[in-house]
Amino acid sequence: MGRRRLASTLVALALAAITAASTAGTAEAAGCGASNGTLWCGNAANAPIYDRPWIKAVGPGGPGIEVDRMWTTYSRFECWVEGALHPGDNYTWYWTQGDKYGNWGYMPASSLNTSSDFDAHPDWHGLEKCPWNPFEGW
Repeated sequence: MGRRRLASTLVALALAAITAASTAGTAEAAGCGASNGTLWCGNAANAPIYDRPWIKAVGPGGPGIEVDRMWTTYSRFECWVEGALHPGDNYTWYWTQGDKYGNWGYMPASSLNTSSDFDAHPDWHGLEKCPWNPFEGW
């Protein structure tokens, strides 16, 4: 009896470990992570990229203009800036290169799979703030 119980316990532990490993792998694949100053992250398909970190006419120069689209759903982001409030209910925008035309611009955090903790302090997670001020020159 002791051996059967031990065997079934070992099988249950093995199944639990396999399930945990596959769940962790899936979460990492769909999630976000910064490495060497670059953020790789899941994002909305066909997400718009703007020339400024705001959509409505809240900043200098009027509303942001869509300059590209991100067709891929796992993309590279080089840095972040503080911009206007967007549908994600924060002010974080990420600098990236679009897939459609190859233009660079800003994507609101609401289009990425980042957590609210990540968006609040991307630099704490290894992504540097962009070295320019997007509000200059508008």
